[in-house]
Amino acid sequence: MAGELTGAPPAVHVTGLTVTDAGGRPLVRDLHLTVPAGGALGVVGESGSGKTTTALALLGHLNAGTRLAAGRVTVAGRPVLDAAAGADPRPLRGRVISYVPQNPGRSLNPSMRVRDLARSLLDPAGDGPATADELLESVRLPATRAFQRRYPHQLSGGQQQRLAIGMALAARPAVVVLDEPTTGLDVITAAGLLAQLRRLREERGTTLVHIGHDLAVVARLVDDVAVLKEGRLLESGPVAAVLGAPARPATRALVDAVLDPARPAAPRAKAAPATAPPLLQVNGLTAHHRSGRRERVVAAEGIDLTLAAGECLALVGESGSGKTTVLRALAGLHRPTAGAVTLEGVPLAAAARHRDPAQLRAIQLVFQNPAQALNPYQRVGDAVARPLRGPAGLPPRERARRVAALLDQVHLEPALATRLPGELSGGQQQRVALARALAAGPRVLLCDEITSALDVSVQAAVLALLDELRATTGVSLLFVTHDLGVVGRIADRVAVLERGLIVETGPTAAVLTAPRDDHTRRLLAAAPGLGDALAEAAARAEGSRA
Repeated sequence: MAGELTGAPPAVHVTGLTVTDAGGRPLVRDLHLTVPAGGALGVVGESGSGKTTTALALLGHLNAGTRLAAGRVTVAGRPVLDAAAGADPRPLRGRVISYVPQNPGRSLNPSMRVRDLARSLLDPAGDGPATADELLESVRLPATRAFQRRYPHQLSGGQQQRLAIGMALAARPAVVVLDEPTTGLDVITAAGLLAQLRRLREERGTTLVHIGHDLAVVARLVDDVAVLKEGRLLESGPVAAVLGAPARPATRALVDAVLDPARPAAPRAKAAPATAPPLLQVNGLTAHHRSGRRERVVAAEGIDLTLAAGECLALVGESGSGKTTVLRALAGLHRPTAGAVTLEGVPLAAAARHRDPAQLRAIQLVFQNPAQALNPYQRVGDAVARPLRGPAGLPPRERARRVAALLDQVHLEPALATRLPGELSGGQQQRVALARALAAGPRVLLCDEITSALDVSVQAAVLALLDELRATTGVSLLFVTHDLGVVGRIADRVAVLERGLIVETGPTAAVLTAPRDDHTRRLLAAAPGLGDALAEAAARAEGSRA
């Protein structure tokens, strides 16, 4: 790779890596990569290109049902995978090479409190964080006693991600593999994390391998980039050159799919006239989280919102600003302490179990992580059919026809009805979750970061699908996201939250191009477009040569 230091042994060296599935189909094909000590490599590509398989191979790990067919991987000169001779990577994990997974909720021990998780990797004799407080503060998490008593499931997705990152960095490993590390983070927290990782490289000489789909984030962190397609290395080189002037059509397609928050698009679907009464109205909504026996943390306070028929309203803000709590309260999954919610002028009960069947069908929540929202042992067709069952549900034959129509509506082959969620890509799983929500015939879809884990091409397809659904069914969207590019692409209006309060609301183009509130301006400043990120990368490269 470009940037390799002459005479210095590479921190990561991959030669001829080929990984196949149980049927012998290559997932990674004859891959060659080199990362110099202290370097930073980005690995990008569409869903299914082999990015995560490559990341796991660097740790000497292969998923169940896959096998190493050929090749060798060394880290700091020591073999972690070797098709010819075998290797034992276990002594290297954590101390020489560490890993930050894409889904931290699955990697954090659910039975351990935050305090104990933070302490589990501390090395008092080393030069990393000496206490749990220091580790939490290093990734901008509160070091309060109340926070440290929480379990992982009591943290937001962004907080779980920051905790996983802090634990991976605690032992100061030589190489850190980051698999979509900013997926669950708001733009301000992500910018702070990237700055911290850059400092780690400068101060400690840590080598970074960043697996990512957010090309602007990749460009802000790495020196070089490798583009994968169907398990093959498509092109590689300095990040500003490869992403700034792609040589291959597939790379150009990835770059063209990137959304720029500075250039919001015109809404694709027409909302109801401004004079029409709101479909959903929220007045004075206040919600708390309980922490410990007595302490109550304000998650949202005095929230006022309206949503018109066919409209998309985006909720944005930092992690912990109350976005997801608002959605859960509207869905009846989190009881508010004050406020009122009406649907078509009819008050909604605070708890879902007290709402009538029509109200339950009218508001559907689509979760951030479809892999966790879908039962891994339930076939796709059964998951989509669930809202169609019950005493007043459809008979089996009609239900099967309806499932096939719903899958077709979200652009999935009806034959996928017999598959399990684990057999689908992330984008396909998210479409199944949408189909299941649509089966209920909703008036409002509550979308919680539903594009955050998708690569840019799949994200573009899902956003186009949502536009189509708005146009054909008239469904309204309340869309929580931290990606301001997505906001500019899909939302008619946007509301900005800070610490549980709405600090600004208005038409999307006005808020993104002429924000009135300082917090909104900070969010926009922390989310440069790909062009700005590539300019930063080119300047870094020029500075290193000088």
